Amino acid sequence: MKHRQKTTKTKAATAKVLTLPDLYDMYDECNFRFFSGTLPCPQLDFMHKKDPVGSFTCDYYNDVILSACIMISDRYKYTDAQLRTLMTHEMIHYFLYYNNVNPTWSHGKEFRTIAKYMNVVYGLNIDKYTDTSNMEMIQKESFFSRLFSKRKA
Repeated sequence: MKHRQKTTKTKAATAKVLTLPDLYDMYDECNFRFFSGTLPCPQLDFMHKKDPVGSFTCDYYNDVILSACIMISDRYKYTDAQLRTLMTHEMIHYFLYYNNVNPTWSHGKEFRTIAKYMNVVYGLNIDKYTDTSNMEMIQKESFFSRLFSKRKA
């Protein structure tokens, strides 16, 4: 029996413009890999600003989550690693609310403990803030540039 030697080509980390299905796919991957599939899927959407790059919001009453939303900025192109780290960051916030562990303390001790664990064990780069200096920005037309370009035509 002849064995074929596997060759693996190193795929360069290419940044891409995200779609909503990309967000849901990454959420499912992170939920399965890092949270054992325990978190229900919140609403996922884009926000149209440069800073912050990600956001988690939650409405709750008497320790019951009524609605939850993770939003990712559509002003950048993301590699899979960048999106995985960003999504996991927001999911840690969700995890803390979902398990009612000091949910109102944004980047407190519990958040930092989980982030540090995930960075060490899974090789992520979760921090309090996302460094966007190495991220490719998507240039959006401003309202005024669209308005004046129509007037010239």
